[in-house]
Amino acid sequence: MKYAATMLARPRSVKVSQMPFKQVDKAMDTYLKNAYVCLASVKLYNQDTECLLITDFELSEHWNTAFKKYNIKVCQVPFGNYILSDDFNWNITQYKFDAMKYIADTINDDDRIIIMDTDVVCVHSLSSLYEEMADAICLFDIQHSLENNDRKCIIENRRKMYPENQFPNCTHWGGSLLVLPAEILRF
Repeated sequence: MKYAATMLARPRSVKVSQMPFKQVDKAMDTYLKNAYVCLASVKLYNQDTECLLITDFELSEHWNTAFKKYNIKVCQVPFGNYILSDDFNWNITQYKFDAMKYIADTINDDDRIIIMDTDVVCVHSLSSLYEEMADAICLFDIQHSLENNDRKCIIENRRKMYPENQFPNCTHWGGSLLVLPAEILRF
């Protein structure tokens, strides 16, 4: 079976400067919107893919209804097995390990999984990626520097979407996509 997943943990506070909102509820709403677009866009072009939102908190009825509309399964998985330190600003990113452990324990060895950041948008079929990962791990790095043409397009699109410069520091950190056979995910 083919899977696509993204994960989202709820922090106790917003500690990172990249998030324009310092209130947790506003930040979570932004990430939930991103996760919705991410997984709904995957489902739009890949009807045979099981989409998973893995989170450590219960969603509101609004969000449960929205994700159900696209047949996206919401999985509640506790956070805490892989915490580095509460002092680490990006501590919440360690939730990916809890989510990956859940995926590894849930799917079969011959299944294929694409794990995405919440800010990924799918624009066509992922069939070739699923085929490619039959015997390989695919790691995608779009080199997030300002000299990269993809990054320039992201920034220009943000300027078109927010002409009033609502978010002046448009910065993108981290990876975007991990594609692998389930058997590799076992740890």
